[in-house]
Amino acid sequence: MPFQQSQIFTCGEYHPYRISGKNNPKCDAESKLMMDFKDPTSGNHRKAVSHFTNLMLKKVQTLQYYNVPITKLSCVVTVVPSHTANRLSPALEEVAKAVCAHYPNWSYKQVLQRHTTVPSSHKDSGIRSVTTHLNSIAVVHNPSAHNTIVLILDDVKTSGSTLSACHQLVASASGSATVVVPFALLETTY
Repeated sequence: MPFQQSQIFTCGEYHPYRISGKNNPKCDAESKLMMDFKDPTSGNHRKAVSHFTNLMLKKVQTLQYYNVPITKLSCVVTVVPSHTANRLSPALEEVAKAVCAHYPNWSYKQVLQRHTTVPSSHKDSGIRSVTTHLNSIAVVHNPSAHNTIVLILDDVKTSGSTLSACHQLVASASGSATVVVPFALLETTY
């Protein structure tokens, strides 16, 4: 599938466990695995990390840039920073590194850092705009040297504001020679 401007690629749907304080009847096994993915103390955490690594590996094999599979191109994978300053999701980092290990031209490098904590959209009902993210995240390493693709990985896309802001930041830092690919493991649907 070819890239479109600021398209966010995903591997599937996330149905929150609760909506407006009530159990969501659409919450499925994959959505529950995402909750385990986010919780390192969960008994299913390792299973969840493995599951989402495999999902991502399958999805990136379908992505093409001008009829060339992106798995054949030089690519840096970075993860979206946590809502807390100077923190990353260890599970997301693990998925990113595992995927990079499958392709000789791919590497993991953390190019984004959140310097200011923002409310968690999941736990604190934080409403975050693209501007909030642009003002709290910075590019700390320019990923464009010798790379055709920069893939920005997040766990769940709900509004898309985090990935949109990260896309803007990396695209501005990288210049026009680099293609920035926003990628979420799952996308929230209600």
